[in-house]
Amino acid sequence: MKPSRRLVKVSPGCYRVYVSASRILRHKLGAKAPDADDLIRLELSNRDPQMIAADYLETRVRRSRAQSSGRRARTHTRATLLSPPIKVTIPRPIKVLDPALN
Repeated sequence: MKPSRRLVKVSPGCYRVYVSASRILRHKLGAKAPDADDLIRLELSNRDPQMIAADYLETRVRRSRAQSSGRRARTHTRATLLSPPIKVTIPRPIKVLDPALN
């Protein structure tokens, strides 16, 4: 199947996290280290639907607890401009014809 392309907007703060991770990997792996865009693509393409849902619910519960205890959830209060969107190719899952492999 042909991979689909989507534009994903990433805030500068989030993008800096991936840039920092890329620097850490470059220090350990040298020239073979992925850049920030490669790390984002990897994270978006290698996720199980149950893991995505669990992460979302966990984050939602964590924010709810922080707000109910009187503390503010950690958010960016200053206005930030979004970085230019990056092109992300998400491979579609391969259909397996043998039911024993599912």
